[in-house]
Amino acid sequence: MRTADRAAQPLLVHLDVFLYLAKKYPDMAELRVASLNIPDIKTTFYDWYERCHEKIPKQFRDGIKISADDLFKDLERLAA
Repeated sequence: MRTADRAAQPLLVHLDVFLYLAKKYPDMAELRVASLNIPDIKTTFYDWYERCHEKIPKQFRDGIKISADDLFKDLERLAA
């Protein structure tokens, strides 16, 4: 994703699935989230968004950004 220039990206799906599984398996999630570099993940996503937001259909742009913001808040809350 660091150099991707397509409108499709899987990162938010992966984060959403991880957070879903974290609710079901909190011990596993606690171990895994400790090894994540959350600031780097956020930077990677937001850099991609800036590069590609014009390629995303207009009706989805705001929703994708809001979803990302919410997922990153949940991920940071889990890491705390």
